[in-house]
Order: sequence, then C-alpha cells, then structure tokens
Amino acid sequence: MLDAAVETGRERLWATVGAWNTPSLRVLEKLAFERDRVSTEESGEVVWLTRTLP
Repeated sequence: MLDAAVETGRERLWATVGAWNTPSLRVLEKLAFERDRVSTEESGEVVWLTRTLP
C-alpha cells in the first residue's frame, strides 16, 4: 500500500481506527503513522493517524 501511494504521487496518508482497537493502532505506529487527533463518532472514539511519505 505504501509503495503504491508513493508511485501515484501521494505525499501523505491518513488512517482512522477505533480507539479501542489497540492491535491495529500498534500496527499503524510500526508503519510510522503518528496520532493526529481523536474524534467522537456514534460508534465511539476514533483515532486519526497520518504519515508523510518519502
């Protein structure tokens, strides 16, 4: 996914994950995503993460 994003000219990616989903948050952090903000949705808190691409 990251290679495809770079190849198409993307400079930044974002992801959203439920705050309760610790395993997915860990995976995204291992992929160099950084927490940007938290919002509250009907389904609960959502963590927004971003990553700058090379």
